[in-house]
Amino acid sequence: MRWPIRGGCRGYLPLIESLPPSNERHLQSLLSLIADSGCQEIVILGLALNAETDDLQESPMVEMAQALLGRGYRVRIYDPQLNPGKAFGNNGRSNNVRMPHLASLLHADLAKAAGEQGLVVAAQRCASLTDLAKAITPRHRLLDVYGWPELRTLSASYEGFCW
Repeated sequence: MRWPIRGGCRGYLPLIESLPPSNERHLQSLLSLIADSGCQEIVILGLALNAETDDLQESPMVEMAQALLGRGYRVRIYDPQLNPGKAFGNNGRSNNVRMPHLASLLHADLAKAAGEQGLVVAAQRCASLTDLAKAITPRHRLLDVYGWPELRTLSASYEGFCW
């Protein structure tokens, strides 16, 4: 059975056109919240567009990381799906263009990525709570952009963002 679409696809055009400005405002709000935290060390948990992939194309976390680096923040990234040396095709080209210095920011070890302090921006569930409990200290702050309220059980202060 075919469902009639009233107004055709044109009815969706205003919604689609509003997405880029909305995404930009969302990113600016997140960057303001990070700036207000007072933390200069930022740890990003999950850089790829989705968990279980190494696709950085269209990832808002890449935009955030680039903006933070441009503003002088020290950025560390933990995403076990990313391996810059193995990315190929469009994804490899995108990685090289958007974040040519990715390898220097990426840490395979969660404890090294977390460091001793900083603002941890949780963008994905790319580590277990057990492993995070070992790496996150009271000197860290957690900013949850994924919607992972169980992070509240960790020893760091917790704040949710836009979910």
